Amino acid sequence: MKKILQFGAGSIGRGFLGQLYTESGYEVVFLEALDEMVQQLNRDQQYRLKIVGTNARELTISPVRAVNVRDPDAVAEEFETATLLGTAVGARNLPGVASVIVAGMRHRADLGFDEPLDLVICENLPHAAHVMRGHLHHHSDADFQAYLDTHLGLVETVVTRMVPLVPPELAAQDPTVVLSEDFKRLPVNQTAFKGPWPEVEGMIFTDNLPAYHEQKLYTDNTCHALLAYQG
Repeated sequence: MKKILQFGAGSIGRGFLGQLYTESGYEVVFLEALDEMVQQLNRDQQYRLKIVGTNARELTISPVRAVNVRDPDAVAEEFETATLLGTAVGARNLPGVASVIVAGMRHRADLGFDEPLDLVICENLPHAAHVMRGHLHHHSDADFQAYLDTHLGLVETVVTRMVPLVPPELAAQDPTVVLSEDFKRLPVNQTAFKGPWPEVEGMIFTDNLPAYHEQKLYTDNTCHALLAYQG
């Protein structure tokens, strides 16, 4: 089975990406720092995704499991069989994620792996690939920087799905449940992949990602702003 190592089991990781990858035949392994989240995902091997709106329904997302991102040996072992990497952690957490990725890629290099991996960066961050490369280089010496540049694709995306907050009473009953709208498109920069394009439900491959950024800004974000001004 194809396997994605998804950094972050938060609202975007579970509420958006987990659905796309499991529907595409991937095992989703969340690399997560919250012990309670790791334990429950490993116990259930699934979680509930409640789609809200006109086509409201509940989905069961599986197969999933989790590894504590602070366990370097366990994370390194997962890198041995990974076919794709992803982040959805928030920009301020990317430096820490970069150090884990460098360790995982170094482990693959030590084992003689020559196949590249691609990192799908799902962050609301301008020039995310450039920023991520800087964090990766910060944790690498010059020789390994060259290895990363040839063996790790840094793929920028436009996160288009809205994931509302889970009501506290629902979260208290089930910490892994997540709410989301039905819309599930994920535009990605097709020129950034080092390996073959992955077959992922909802992925839109484009060489003009800025157009999708502008589309989101002038449709989604502008509509939200207008409603907020009226409020």
